[in-house]
Amino acid sequence: MGFLWLNSVKMEKINLNIDKEVFNEVYLPYLKTNTRYELFYGGAGSGKSAFVAQKLVLKHMTEKNRKTLIVRKVKSTLRNSVFPEIIYWIKFFNVEDFFVIPSGKGNSIDIEGPNGNKFIFTGLDNVEKLKSISGITDMWIEEATELEQKDFQQLDLRIRGQDANKQFILTFNPTDSNHWIKKFFFDSGIKNATILKTTHLDNKFLDEESRENVEKYINIDATWYNIYALGEWGILSDLIYNNYEVVDFDNSEKNFEKILVGIDFGFNHPSAMVKVGINRSLFKKTRELYILDNIKKSKLTTRMFGEEILTKIKKSQEIIADSASPGAIEELRQMGLNVKGANKGANSVKSGIDWLKNFRIKIHPECIQTLNEFKTYRWKKNKEDKPIDIPVEVNDDCMDALRYAIEPIRKGMQSKIKKIYY
Repeated sequence: MGFLWLNSVKMEKINLNIDKEVFNEVYLPYLKTNTRYELFYGGAGSGKSAFVAQKLVLKHMTEKNRKTLIVRKVKSTLRNSVFPEIIYWIKFFNVEDFFVIPSGKGNSIDIEGPNGNKFIFTGLDNVEKLKSISGITDMWIEEATELEQKDFQQLDLRIRGQDANKQFILTFNPTDSNHWIKKFFFDSGIKNATILKTTHLDNKFLDEESRENVEKYINIDATWYNIYALGEWGILSDLIYNNYEVVDFDNSEKNFEKILVGIDFGFNHPSAMVKVGINRSLFKKTRELYILDNIKKSKLTTRMFGEEILTKIKKSQEIIADSASPGAIEELRQMGLNVKGANKGANSVKSGIDWLKNFRIKIHPECIQTLNEFKTYRWKKNKEDKPIDIPVEVNDDCMDALRYAIEPIRKGMQSKIKKIYY
């Protein structure tokens, strides 16, 4: 069994003896690459984010004065994604004694490391903090396709300098061949960039259940499979919604006259909750509907899902749930949640979609999971490659929850709501 030996020099004495087997083989040649730009992209479950976390932790253990900025579009999404990934590998490599790790419950989730090293986590929703950060030596943008090109250019300026060892790392799924990332890095032939595409087949640590979950879509949706399984650039045509935008607004419930909540149950596929806000004047004049918050997580029992929901809403808040899971609804009721089953019937999915398409949907930037579904939610096609009135049942958990949420208004289930808004 081979070993990777890493020894720090002229620094706090840290000797690492890391078994090569903890890495996916496809990534090993990239542990010590020093090109300015590094792009790790491809299909879901490929292990690209885990590898970048491994690489950066080892870099902080074997070099000095590294200040690594880790970025997503919205900072709060880092708390449950990249932050725990970095911590996992710090602990896995048994070097947590060299780091000062915050609990993650406060505002700051930055991590102090040995030899003047530091991980800084921020989002583009905190521009002022970004402007105040200097001396960046490395940057990692997770889910880079969330960013606009102007965002990237602003970040790129943070690590300008003569140091050849400054690195800018991007990880992402290639959803749209028209995306600026493809044009800038792939089509232009930019120099000083290392690019690696991987898929779930390259990840020896992926469990069989997850592998099968990716593979099953080859017979459900070829477009989704090519993008999210094979990691191919594609164009998601026949999108269902084009009436949404991301807007940074105050998503406190107090700012809205009516709160609507819908949930979709899952276990192997994610459970989802979407919280919607409506104000009478905007609803009547401009048909504006605000998505305030969301949950989307796999492997949640009904009780665990209920506990997650209670962190987002009041116990008295009415919830409309998928009526296909009466047992789960009853369990949530026993927890004190005010849950009702949706009135699903013939053509209810299409009717709900048609109703929502009449609105201007404003999505809060923290609702990344819901936004990502809006970007990929599409109609199925027939044998003649023509769209039909049935959505592709892939990555649609928040979309289902959203339809359930608006049901009290759409069907006039509550006379008070009906009188106010119609």
